[in-house]
Amino acid sequence: MKKFLLLMFSVLILFTGCNKKKNMDGDNLKSYMEKKGYSIHDVYKQYSSELVTSALIALNDKASYQIEFLEFKSEDYAKNSFQANRTLFRENKKDDDKEESVSKDNHSKYTLITDDMYYVISRKDNTLIYLTVDGSYKED
Repeated sequence: MKKFLLLMFSVLILFTGCNKKKNMDGDNLKSYMEKKGYSIHDVYKQYSSELVTSALIALNDKASYQIEFLEFKSEDYAKNSFQANRTLFRENKKDDDKEESVSKDNHSKYTLITDDMYYVISRKDNTLIYLTVDGSYKED
């Protein structure tokens, strides 16, 4: 689990960046994740072309989890998707689960760690990265 969390931290740092002017795009994520051994799949056709301009899924070598990347046509669409997914994640929260939410400038991030799942959604401008990881992966 520590290796996974380190990878997710590095992906989120790359995604959110230290520079407000540079925004993550599908090509950057694809290049980074392929170097880390993930297979990248274009799933744009699964989404409404009225809302999304790019949609990618990164799968680990065992396909035990996936990381979804979405680029929306507008920041408002990304904000709405962030809020909707955060609400869905919160439906799984129990009293003793760890939850963290941060919103600053053009970035929002929500993390939930339960006994058996790890949830993250992060938005920067009009882009969103999303993952849920089953607790069975914690031992890998």
